[in-house]
Amino acid sequence: MDRKNIVQIRMDEFAQSCALLGVTDYEVWKIPDNGVADFNQAALVKMITDEIAQYTPDTVITFARDGYTGHKDHEATHCRVVEAVRSLSSKLAPRVFGITMPKELISQAMPILTARRKTASAYRPCLTDFAPSLSSVEKVPMDLGLKRCLVEIYQSQALGGYLELFQLPGMGEFYLPIRL
Repeated sequence: MDRKNIVQIRMDEFAQSCALLGVTDYEVWKIPDNGVADFNQAALVKMITDEIAQYTPDTVITFARDGYTGHKDHEATHCRVVEAVRSLSSKLAPRVFGITMPKELISQAMPILTARRKTASAYRPCLTDFAPSLSSVEKVPMDLGLKRCLVEIYQSQALGGYLELFQLPGMGEFYLPIRL
């Protein structure tokens, strides 16, 4: 994988996945990879708030507090989305769900996540400390053929083991209602 061209590679993957899903209207913000936590937080909250106010969705899906895999950008995204929704009037505020990995799946996921990471121990605390149980999440089953196609589009994620991770049964199908 050519790290110098990773932004373009990820943009191409995103466009392909949108096309597969039939999404034609989207916007991509220029926030550096691994840079969400360091991005101007007030500006990011305003960007999210403005998007919610413009489109008035009844539901917003983000990452759960654990960042799904403990990724600092995902954790920061969760915090900014929650902050943005909290700033809205109750009339405009959508429901918020965070994609999560229930404790019952962590034992299956951990070997995949840690096999390719030098800092494998960083995953364990963040996943196990915040991971909900199956009884506290909502499962949104996906069409397995569509899921496989979407996963295969993201070849830039292959080195991190994410292609294998999302092929586990139930992976990417659990959402935690986020209390605001």
